[in-house]
Order: sequence, then structure tokens, then C-alpha cells
Amino acid sequence: MPRVIAIVLFGILALATPALSAVRTIHVAIPGQPYVVAFQVARARGYYLQENLNVELVQMPVGVGVKATVAGNVEFAAMGSALFSAILGGMPLKIVMSSFRRPLFFVYAKPEIRDLSQLKGKKIGVPAIGTAGHSMLVDVLRKHGQDSGRDVSMLGLGLTATLLQALIGGVIDAAILSPPYSFIAEEAGYRRLISFLDEDVIFPGGGIGADESFLRANPSLVEQFTRASLKGHLYARSNKAGTIPIIARQMRMKQTYAAKYFDLMQRATTADGSIDPDEQRKALEPALRLRRDKEMPPLDRVFDFSKVRRIGKELTESSWRP
Repeated sequence: MPRVIAIVLFGILALATPALSAVRTIHVAIPGQPYVVAFQVARARGYYLQENLNVELVQMPVGVGVKATVAGNVEFAAMGSALFSAILGGMPLKIVMSSFRRPLFFVYAKPEIRDLSQLKGKKIGVPAIGTAGHSMLVDVLRKHGQDSGRDVSMLGLGLTATLLQALIGGVIDAAILSPPYSFIAEEAGYRRLISFLDEDVIFPGGGIGADESFLRANPSLVEQFTRASLKGHLYARSNKAGTIPIIARQMRMKQTYAAKYFDLMQRATTADGSIDPDEQRKALEPALRLRRDKEMPPLDRVFDFSKVRRIGKELTESSWRP
């Protein structure tokens, strides 16, 4: 009898081993937490494991993330429109999914700065020069009669946590912040000057960007990752009770912050993981102005949402529900 049990156990282990070894670990470069809720939900709900994927989110500054993606050190980058400058500069990248269509960016300033006019002569911290936050801020200041090159100094300081520390430490006078750091700044008495949610801008954040050669060489992997990420995105949009605890736990926010974040997210996310051609053009405009490029590039040079749209249609036809 012991010999029979041993044989049965050996057979079970032998069958289990291929399944375990089939799980592939992939790495996704992220600039911070606000735009990665789809990935966090997909991990928590087991959608990646259903595709035999183990997804590791690696936080890094946007410039480093773009270079890591091109070099093949990470498979995907959730850098959203931070990829624009790289693509417009000739890097072979493509954005294939977008969780967000509006930016969760806010400008907070020292309490004594009461409006945008009082930013003249001040130092403003941004994630990096040339990225979406920087270009959108330049546009908003221009609308309010400020010349960002002459009237204010902009400093690229990297991660949002660093921006908040610089603001609190007095190194800068104002900063672009995103949740949960925007919530912390508000509670600490800093003044909100701009909510980019209320500005007329399109921001394809929290999506999937990858090197074009990687996309061509790994169609099955891209399909698996996109399908699981889209499931996470759709769940996060539709299930408040289930999503808030995931945000609090995975993104290390207080429950009250997670609830605030969820409400903001409802105003900012895409319906199906993509943005339409008009929004694609609008999203590119700030980056083009910053580069002084007068000609809009072909949209398919930057975006390819065909896969995520097809997967969404298949999920609907299969009666999948988040």
C-alpha cells in the first residue's frame, strides 16, 4: 500500500510540474501607482494567473522606464503619454491599451500662493521635462497668460513621492502631484491650483506600451497580458465594493484615500481600454507643441488599439462579466 501511495503521489507531482513551470514572469515599468489600478486588480483577482502569467510592477522614473522597455529589460511600460516624446523622437514603441483618458494630475502650491498669477518667479516640480505632466502644465499656464520659459522655473524631479518631499521641504514652491500624494498635500494645507481633470486635455495613461519588435515576436504573450489587464480594468470600473479594498491594499493607501481615488477614477478612465482617433490627436498635441513639431504624425505610428478592442468584443460575446 505505501508503494502504491508513493506512485500516485509521484504521478500527481509529475502532472503538476509542467503547469507550474508554464507560469511566466513578466515585468512592467510603472512611474507610480495612480494609473496602474487595472494591473493591481488583475493580479488580486487572479486574471494574470489564469493566463499563466506572474506580473511584477517595477516603479521607475519615466525616462528610465522608456529606456528599459526599448532595451528589453522590461516587457511592457505603463508610462502612458510619457511614451509620446520617445515615439516622436524615433523610438520603436507602440501604445496598445489605455486605461485612462483624463489625467489624475493636480498642481499643489505653498498655502501663501493663492492663484496661478502668483506662480511668477516660482519653482515648480514636474516628473520630468518633456513628459505629459510638463507639457500639459505648459499649456495650462499659457492659457492663463504665463510663459513657462520666462515666468516660472520647472524642475524635473522624478517620482511623485520625491515631488511631495521637495514641496514640503521648501525646495520648490509648487508641484504636480497625483494620488495618494495629492491627498496628503491637501491634508497638510497646501493649496490646489490646478486639477487637470477639469482641463480640456486627453491623457492616455495606465495602459500598455511596448517595443514594436517585442510585440511582433510575442503575439501570444501580448494577447494574454492584454486580456488579463483589460479584465482588471473592466472590474475596477464596475465594482466599487470590490475595488476599493484592492486599491487600499495593493497601492498602500488608507481606506479613505482609496475611496477618493475610486471616485476620481470614474471620471478619468476609458470604457474599453482605448481612445478614439480624435482623442488620440488631442492627446498628442501638447507633446507636439513642446517639441515644436507642426505636423501630426500618422496615428498608427503611436497607437494600435486593435487587439484590446477585439479582446473586449470577445469578452462581451462570451458573456464574461467582471
